[in-house]
Amino acid sequence: MIKATAHRQVKVVYLNSRRILETKDFHLYLTSKEFYNTMRKQKVDWSDDRSIIRLVTELQENSWICEVRTELNKDDKGKIINRRLIQVWFTYPKLITVVRRFISDFSLVIDGTFSINRLRIPLLVAVSQLNSGKTFPIAFSWCPEEDIALYSYF
Repeated sequence: MIKATAHRQVKVVYLNSRRILETKDFHLYLTSKEFYNTMRKQKVDWSDDRSIIRLVTELQENSWICEVRTELNKDDKGKIINRRLIQVWFTYPKLITVVRRFISDFSLVIDGTFSINRLRIPLLVAVSQLNSGKTFPIAFSWCPEEDIALYSYF
């Protein structure tokens, strides 16, 4: 199974991996589903500060509402070969409760902040004004750069 996971990490397709794994050296027989799920249950590498999976996992485990936008990469035949994470959007359920109760529906500002982390990944922040006149954050989004599509998804 370790060998199958290693093949997945270096992006060896199932048919090529199967030919190697079914040889007399390994005697490992996996269905395509078992092969492609080898990395699904793999533990997150918490030492990797650059892993976006680490951020998404932390948000979900701590009850944040989290949505991701991905881009599908397809081969010439239209078959999906991989997905690339484009954007992570998140908010906390209590923020939504406060928004529904205390924020008027005519004012919402979304802006990007830069240079707040080592990787210089922009953080989009949506804020509005409470009935008391104070600014209140509503939602956040990590994205590789600012563009119209990112703001539209947000």
